[in-house]
Amino acid sequence: MFDIVIIEPGATGVSLLSQIQDEVYSLRFKKPEIAVFNPLCTFASGNAFGDAHNIDKVNTPSSMVSVSAMEPGRFEHWLRATCGCQERWPSRLLYSEFIHQTYKDINENEILQITEFPGSVISVIRKNEFFIITDDNGNTVSAHKVVMCIGSPPADSFPEFNGTPGFINHYSQYLPSVNDEIIIAGNSLTAIDAFRYIHHKGGSSAHLCSRNGFIPTYLTREENYTPVCLSWKNILSAIQYPEDTFDVFIRLLHKELCLLRNNGEFKIAISLLKKGNHTEYFYFLLERAKKGNLPCQDTLVSTRPYMHKIWSVMTIKQKQNFLTKYGVLWATWRPSVPYEVFYELSQASVNEKLKFHQIQTPPVYQDQKFSIRTSSGTLKSNYFWDATGGNYNIKKMRNTLLENLLINKLIENHPHPCGGINIDPLILQCKVNGNNIHGLYNIGPLSKGCLFSTNALWFNVQCCEHLGQTVGIRIRKKCQGDHMIILLPFVYLCIGWILGKTSWDLKSSVSLLLTKIIIPVVITFNISTQFSDMGGIISATALIMLIMIAIGKYTNQDPVMTLCFVYLNIGWLGLPVASALFGNDAAIIFIAAYVGSSIIGNSAGAGMLSGNKSSLIKILKTPPVMALIIGILLIPLRQQIVLWFDYFYDLAKFLLNFLGMGILGLWLAKIKFSARDFRLEILFFIKRAFVISLIITLLLFIAHLWHQPLLTDNPATLYLFCFLPPAANIIVLETHYLGTGRSARTISCGTCISIIVISVYSIFILGLRNF
Repeated sequence: MFDIVIIEPGATGVSLLSQIQDEVYSLRFKKPEIAVFNPLCTFASGNAFGDAHNIDKVNTPSSMVSVSAMEPGRFEHWLRATCGCQERWPSRLLYSEFIHQTYKDINENEILQITEFPGSVISVIRKNEFFIITDDNGNTVSAHKVVMCIGSPPADSFPEFNGTPGFINHYSQYLPSVNDEIIIAGNSLTAIDAFRYIHHKGGSSAHLCSRNGFIPTYLTREENYTPVCLSWKNILSAIQYPEDTFDVFIRLLHKELCLLRNNGEFKIAISLLKKGNHTEYFYFLLERAKKGNLPCQDTLVSTRPYMHKIWSVMTIKQKQNFLTKYGVLWATWRPSVPYEVFYELSQASVNEKLKFHQIQTPPVYQDQKFSIRTSSGTLKSNYFWDATGGNYNIKKMRNTLLENLLINKLIENHPHPCGGINIDPLILQCKVNGNNIHGLYNIGPLSKGCLFSTNALWFNVQCCEHLGQTVGIRIRKKCQGDHMIILLPFVYLCIGWILGKTSWDLKSSVSLLLTKIIIPVVITFNISTQFSDMGGIISATALIMLIMIAIGKYTNQDPVMTLCFVYLNIGWLGLPVASALFGNDAAIIFIAAYVGSSIIGNSAGAGMLSGNKSSLIKILKTPPVMALIIGILLIPLRQQIVLWFDYFYDLAKFLLNFLGMGILGLWLAKIKFSARDFRLEILFFIKRAFVISLIITLLLFIAHLWHQPLLTDNPATLYLFCFLPPAANIIVLETHYLGTGRSARTISCGTCISIIVISVYSIFILGLRNF
């Protein structure tokens, strides 16, 4: 069970990881277990940056695109250190490298326990208080929280043209040999990127067509104008009721623009556009920008810190009115383009390589040409590039996960009237029919209808900071509870010891329940759902035990003591303590080791004590091996098993912890031993711990070479094996084959020593976490 699953972490997801890392570090939490799902081709960068071309620019100043609130200037520092320069508007691919490096740094810091799944999530199912997540590679995990950072999935703005010769919706489809004029639908940054790609490839002229006919504006280098009327202070003073928000904001905006009607750039720029004087439009804005004289743009930019708050208190109707009347103006004048790009557009306009048009009718394909009627005449071309940037209507988006979320009612079936999905703007949780889906979050463009500024990275970083604090609160509560959970196995031991002092003989029935039912259930569940992580550990455990047995035959002629040296109590003592102390990954390691040791311990042990080789049939009939076989057969049904039997698995884990420690208490209550016994067994314990520690160290070295994160990320879990006592099953084998009970003293004393040492080890681990 993971604490958090992050789906497709581009810049926003990496920012969230950075914020969670900061929270965990500052409060000294236990490492949260985080699963990251992302296609390998855009891992930790996202389509917006990882899929970009080298000419594409980030349209936000480098000072505003750090992914960490703790280091707002980190990207600028990275630029200077990496490139020896400080570009104001770097390329998207360069920024992608920065995101990759930031993610790599987070991984190497090892403050978070991150597991990577290089695939696309296709299914999220809610099950009680957690979620089951499945990707297109067949991986299935469960998690308490799911955070979607999937950006804006592609949508079909012109589905009727799919498959039509000459229809383009990605730069990779453009052929540099094209000499025909190209129609580009859109006037956003996506459309500008499309034109620049054509222009840099030496293509012919392009026509940018949009419903409003607007042209992008230049991003001013500095904001010199401070609004007089439109300010947060004036808005707060004027608003008395939430219903007044829209009217007050628009009234103050109009009042501000009226003050600028003679000195502002709006009036003249729009007049030039209407007259079709595009070249003059570019020159006018370039000259004003050089002097830092773009007060209208400065006014819109000044709303950046508080616009999402205004948006959140608007009613749906007010939001729709705003988008209808001012959406185009806002989209064109506030998120402007860098000077370098704007100048390139102006030169293309002068050379008649770029023309802008206002669409009057939808495009059609007839006579093997694309045709579209605009305010300046009808355009015809063999090529039509859809650069509208997609559609925020979730029902029109091409995304398997969104379709699955709709089916499972984890997002609303009807799209948000203003685009995207419905979320709670305060805590970023998805909402369905007015109710929050607890544990399911979304950050990024899909929250457009609820948060307004979701295309801006700086805003998404703010959202990540807020969500990181929310996650930190949950992890803190979990860690506080972990202190008690770690003590529970020893409480269960005491309960067993007390019951052992009574006249009730529970050992046989409890032992039978554990070995025949509970442990096989735990093995079957984990093998069927996590076999890819466990197969290697099972094999490694079996191999290590065989090597130790072979060495033991030459160093110790007593087969009973050899078994006590190599066959450890992984199931009844190790597994309960490891799962309580270290969590899910530790449980997977110990279950796999238990399966491997049970196979070798029962088969080789029987052969050593009886003097005969164990038959394959007997080995296959042992409960651990049968559970292993059943688990492997159930692997194709892993998603259904997690969904249907997770409750029973939780119950089995509890019974394993309770009964496993309880039966040790029952045994300890019945056996008496002296101080001399302890002295002898302490030496035996130290020898075994030393040998196992050497093996674990060698295993970790090999795991690093072979890139096995389950092992390399959990060294403390592996070294817990050093402190385990001999397996209680040895006394059963000895009694059956030899009719003696010499191992009882070694097992009992070793168990007492192990309990003391493991208690100290647990306190040490807790101390490290809280240091």
